[in-house]
Amino acid sequence: MVNFEAKSLLNIALFFSLCAAQAEHRGLTEAEVAIAFALHSGAAAVVVGAASSAHFEDAVRGTAVSLTDAEVQWLRGSDDDSEGRNDNVATSAAS
Repeated sequence: MVNFEAKSLLNIALFFSLCAAQAEHRGLTEAEVAIAFALHSGAAAVVVGAASSAHFEDAVRGTAVSLTDAEVQWLRGSDDDSEGRNDNVATSAAS
């Protein structure tokens, strides 16, 4: 059994909230952003647990999404300034 620490769970929650914000600004789904992030980050493969054809289609579309380096950095959550994060989303939305 995997033992998740509270900090790990908070990091996961933060990542998915950042994906949701980025998706909203870019007119994408959260899954598309998450797949694009994983592929941009050098993942050799992304395992998708699609429960419906819509989930599968989101995953396929995510392979065609390009993220800027600024978007990837922002999704990594390495920018501790929340204002800066909002600025990055707004900037990427304008792209």
